[in-house]
Amino acid sequence: MQARNLLPVPWVEPVDVANAVIFLASEEARYITGTQLVVDAASRRRRHERPTE
Repeated sequence: MQARNLLPVPWVEPVDVANAVIFLASEEARYITGTQLVVDAASRRRRHERPTE
């Protein structure tokens, strides 16, 4: 594991998740079906980045 992968990820606040839920319940999300809306402060992307050397 690279040391840079151990950097803390900003915490996702409850309001961030609530905003995602409000969006999905809104008319603006009427065409969104069968998908996952990930609210994780981009931590997945950071874990899967390739090391640059």
